[in-house]
Amino acid sequence: MQVLKFLWDKLPKKTRFKVNQKLGRNLVPTYYPEYIDNKMLFIHIPKSAGSSIGKVLIGDKKPGHWTTDDFMAMNKARFNEYYKFCFVRNPWDRVVSSFFYLKKGGNNPKDLEFSQTELKNINSFEEFVYSLNENENLQNWIHFIPQNHFITDGYGRINVDYVGKFESLDQDFSLVLEKIGLPQIELPKVNKSKHKNYQEYYTDETKEIIGNLYREDISLFNYTF
Repeated sequence: MQVLKFLWDKLPKKTRFKVNQKLGRNLVPTYYPEYIDNKMLFIHIPKSAGSSIGKVLIGDKKPGHWTTDDFMAMNKARFNEYYKFCFVRNPWDRVVSSFFYLKKGGNNPKDLEFSQTELKNINSFEEFVYSLNENENLQNWIHFIPQNHFITDGYGRINVDYVGKFESLDQDFSLVLEKIGLPQIELPKVNKSKHKNYQEYYTDETKEIIGNLYREDISLFNYTF
C-alpha cells in the first residue's frame, strides 16, 4: 500500500487529476447537436461564467466540465474540425467565488456533499486558503483544479482556438458568437455567488499561497492580483 501511495505521489498533479476525474464519474463527454450544427466546442471551466454561456449555446443541457483531452478521445475528427473555445478567470477571484459558492452548498448533491465534508469546519476564506495549500482533496475538487488543465495537452500547449476572459465576458463572448455565426444575445446570470471584491479577502500570505498554487494559470493567461 505504501508503494502504491509513493508511486501515486510521484505522478504529475495533472495526471492525478485526470485519474480522479475518470474514477469519479461514469459519463462521457457529449458533442451536443448544437455543437455539431455549428461546428463548435465549448470547454466549460468551473466558475468562469460557463453556466451562463452554456445556457445560450445549448439551452438547459449541461456542458459539463470536460477537458480538451476528453473530447479529443471521444471524436478526434470532430475535435480537430470544430472551433474550440473556453473562458478563464483571474485565479485569485475564481478561488474566492468557488469557496463561497461551495460553502453555500453549490447547486447539486455532489457539491453539497463536498461542502458538508471538506468545508464543514472551515469558517473563513483565510482558513480555507491554508487548507487548500495542504489538502490535495481540496485541490482536486473540480472548482479548484487549475484552469490550464482543462485546455492543455501533455506538453502544456493550449488546445483551443480562443481563450476568452471572465473580466471582459460580454465583449469576448460577442466575438465567439460572431465567429460561429450565431446571433448576438445577452448572457443570463447563472450560479452567480455573492461576495465582496475578491481582493478584500486576501492577506499578503494568502495572496502568495494562491499565486503559487495557480502560477501556471497566472503566467499562461497573463493575470495579476
